[in-house]
Amino acid sequence: MTISPQNKPKIFLIEFAANTWIGHRANTLAALHGALKKRGHIVECGISVKAAPEMLETLNAKPVFSLMPWPALSTDRISGEIESFLAYGERTPTEFESFLSEAQATDIVILNTASENELWGFVCWMEQRAAHRRPKVVANVMLPQFFDPITEEPTQRGRLLRVAVKKLMELLPAEKLLFLALTERLSNLFSSLTSAPFQVSVTPLDLASFLRSDEDAARSRPVRIGVAGAPKTTKGEHLVPEIAEMLLARHPEVMFYAQNWPANKLIPNNVEVTPSGVGRQTYIDLLKSCDISLIMYDPIYYKHGGSGVFEEAASAGHGVVVTQDTWMTPFVDSGVVEGISVPFGDTKAATEALCRLIGQVPELRKKSVVNGHSWAKTRDVEVYLDQVFDALCPGQNLSRTS
Repeated sequence: MTISPQNKPKIFLIEFAANTWIGHRANTLAALHGALKKRGHIVECGISVKAAPEMLETLNAKPVFSLMPWPALSTDRISGEIESFLAYGERTPTEFESFLSEAQATDIVILNTASENELWGFVCWMEQRAAHRRPKVVANVMLPQFFDPITEEPTQRGRLLRVAVKKLMELLPAEKLLFLALTERLSNLFSSLTSAPFQVSVTPLDLASFLRSDEDAARSRPVRIGVAGAPKTTKGEHLVPEIAEMLLARHPEVMFYAQNWPANKLIPNNVEVTPSGVGRQTYIDLLKSCDISLIMYDPIYYKHGGSGVFEEAASAGHGVVVTQDTWMTPFVDSGVVEGISVPFGDTKAATEALCRLIGQVPELRKKSVVNGHSWAKTRDVEVYLDQVFDALCPGQNLSRTS
């Protein structure tokens, strides 16, 4: 049965941090926006007031939110996170109202990569709204920063998340709420922390854009290694120049594509550095042109946290080099994704792994189409939306599984 747009819920997408295409907060928003429009939903996007004009145009978005999602309003070492949390409750409800004033009880608000601060501001807005007009809510709590990376005990941010989630559950019945986490472990941790029933979900990315065709896979070209992602020490940015130097000494024919490069390091001739802020299509084309991805994330911070770059590389059929004891490791060690896992910080092991994969590039290219499609079909944004509609709109035939 086909449902007309008039009978489908309107979707409100919210992302405080969406101001450039750097990072996957904006890219998940773009994936959701595009997939929902294809399904015939009316979609509204509320993003940062500092958003680039190109982003506002692409998403037909409204510049609504004046604050970023992380605690930056107070620098007090002891109480700063609490002060910031409370400030969101005071300052953001009027912004939520300006964006959500027309939302109805049957509509759905998706809080993309929700922080404790965004949730608290939303709760304070929701509390002012008549109960019969409160919309359905999806909260994507995808980040692991609410727990100590070593002990897994709740951080101050985790305790504040508990406050926001508990209050939201008081304001809405269970059938109008969906809490999502990226992994089984995070789902269990969040459920234990907040008493909310967190479900495991995929990151809502447009992985179909990274799929290779048979023609792409067969095209003759130099071997290319991709190093994508935001410039962070926790993502191993500081390790890449040494790895590139050792690798190019053994394979001078290989090309590197990097989104970032440490400012104090010379860029070798074989390395193309393209800033993270390039257009979305340019980023897709560059990543698809690579055969191998190097993803050297620190396991202390990425044991449970996902990686959009990994998802995209797997969809492009890359061979990958990842660090051990991260969220990515089981996919690689089990052979679900072609690649090798190495200890974090071990640049020699990473170089050796890259050399092994370079020798396998002809075979990787042959398998890249099948491998990429196999990965994407279970992890694309469409999978995410099916889960949302099955949970919040049962019996309405809004998902592909209905």
